[in-house]
Amino acid sequence: MERLVLQEQFDRIIDKYRPILVDLQYTAIQLYIRNRIWKESKDSRIAIWGAGEHTLELFKLIEDKISVVAIVDTSSQKIGTEIKGIRVNSPEFLQTFKVDKVVISSFSHRHEIRSRLLNEFENIEIIDLYDIYDRVFPKDSLSPFYIDEYTFTKYPQEFRLYQYMIEHEIGSNFELYCKSYLSLLLHLKEFDKIDVLVREIIRNDLPNSDLYEALNSELQILLRTAQMHAGSRTCKDIFIFIPDSMRMKDIQFCSFLTAFSRQAITFDKAFSPSTYTHASFVGMFTGSGKDGQNYHADSINGEESSLFRFAINNNYEIYQSGGHYISNIPNLNFITNLDRFQKNIPLSTRWWEVLCRLCNSSRPQFHLIHILETHSPFLCAEHLKPVSSRFTPYNYYNNSSDKHTDGEAQYHEVLRYLDKSLESMVNTLSKNSIVTICSDHGGGTGGDEPTGHVFTCYENDIHVPFMIRLPSAQPCKIEKLFSMSRFDPMLASLLESGEIDDNLFTTHVYTARRAVYKSEWILNDNIRRNAGEWIHGFKMLRSSEFKYISFETGRELLYKLPNEKRRFKQKKRTMKRFWETCALVCREVIPNVKRCEYENGHHYSSQNGFISTARQNSSSSPCR
Repeated sequence: MERLVLQEQFDRIIDKYRPILVDLQYTAIQLYIRNRIWKESKDSRIAIWGAGEHTLELFKLIEDKISVVAIVDTSSQKIGTEIKGIRVNSPEFLQTFKVDKVVISSFSHRHEIRSRLLNEFENIEIIDLYDIYDRVFPKDSLSPFYIDEYTFTKYPQEFRLYQYMIEHEIGSNFELYCKSYLSLLLHLKEFDKIDVLVREIIRNDLPNSDLYEALNSELQILLRTAQMHAGSRTCKDIFIFIPDSMRMKDIQFCSFLTAFSRQAITFDKAFSPSTYTHASFVGMFTGSGKDGQNYHADSINGEESSLFRFAINNNYEIYQSGGHYISNIPNLNFITNLDRFQKNIPLSTRWWEVLCRLCNSSRPQFHLIHILETHSPFLCAEHLKPVSSRFTPYNYYNNSSDKHTDGEAQYHEVLRYLDKSLESMVNTLSKNSIVTICSDHGGGTGGDEPTGHVFTCYENDIHVPFMIRLPSAQPCKIEKLFSMSRFDPMLASLLESGEIDDNLFTTHVYTARRAVYKSEWILNDNIRRNAGEWIHGFKMLRSSEFKYISFETGRELLYKLPNEKRRFKQKKRTMKRFWETCALVCREVIPNVKRCEYENGHHYSSQNGFISTARQNSSSSPCR
């Protein structure tokens, strides 16, 4: 196992101060329920309403640390049975047992139970374990505390942070909040937030404030030392940051990324090879640089990659943090985190892993860092407004009346977090570092377009950032069309010679994807009806003027850019010009093009045969 000195130093600090922290074995909602019941049960006669699975799981969670005087339920099948040696009775027995408080131990029926308690037992206090989140999350975003539901397994760290903030706002125990929140921030390596929280602890003069201050001081010294080490490296380290689903148009909303684009070689018209991450990685990292390759291969074979060959030949240590594994690259280290939280590792944790490696070796390093915060449902470690996990293509198409108009605001919160984080990370690196910021594909954020990236190939879905900051190259903006299927050879050319390879530009870009692949989507009548043709696979060809789409059903669409709302209407005599402009790709890429369907229902035959791929020839590189 790789020994990481920086991580060992961090662990020693945490071990030293462990008595003032809390165990993270519980999710935020579990920790809240445990502490609320323990607190409410003091000097009270507690009953539980509900005798199902929820109550069995609740007893496991509270560890028999409270005395329950009664369990009640309305089900005739459950009345008379026992749970933990306690007989289940009908609700009328609450008065008989002189109960002070009732815990509603049901998720799906809690509102009905609450209503009955208010109407029939007005002197009994109600403990609703989920009411704390009612005004925070949409009703379909929560699940019972014991369910490994999408929200809490795929994005647990973001929801924990948000839940702690809300619990604090509505009056939960401040000391417990601080300890829990700090423990999570330490786990996520969110050092800026740790510093802010510790200052708040000191300002409120909480118990052990001096220990929290000492912990923060040691951590900040450790972080500054690591940053200084990373910034003083003399080798030409390579960093590729890939924010999943980020669009080129998002750069204008990010102050750091806007400034970075002016300091870099920026491909202003770069387009993704697919709208699926795996397929885009196939196009970007397999090294063929060709349209029409098999973007849907089961594995991403990096054996022919010019980019990784450059890294290997120049003795780089190669690390991939997240994304789809790129195979057949000797000595590639795929960084995973086996922590029980981390299905999707947050950016702060990924960056800590990078820092650990930079402090561990003097050899040049190559880091590919996949960032998931920008992927729907747009969750990060810093939200100022109520958070929803339901900004997904499934929810968008399954309920056509809800167009996720709030998705844009949540996405922009993620952009602010990403921009601030990348600024800190890039500024930490040495001036010799080569930094690339790009995306695998784009996506929609709701409103008039589907949320996410699964279905369509509008400009938001395929127009992506591609920016490279080379210490030896002059910044410039390149406005030629560029397909990210040529990302690998283009970046390799820049690393080897510092020059743009003009042969990699074409007069078109090509994007393809398979049919929508999730059975719960394609078997859903609402989704099939609302998504329409986009449920099927397609191949798309985009020139500077037109966008042509061929679905696997045989249907074809044509748009004259920038208008993608209405299909292009044109007279028959202009069709030859269209094919010469738009269909500049060989028959094996889009083999079955026979006609183009227009809004007025007329069909026109295409010319026989296709013009071979045309390249834009330039006598000099755009950056020369």
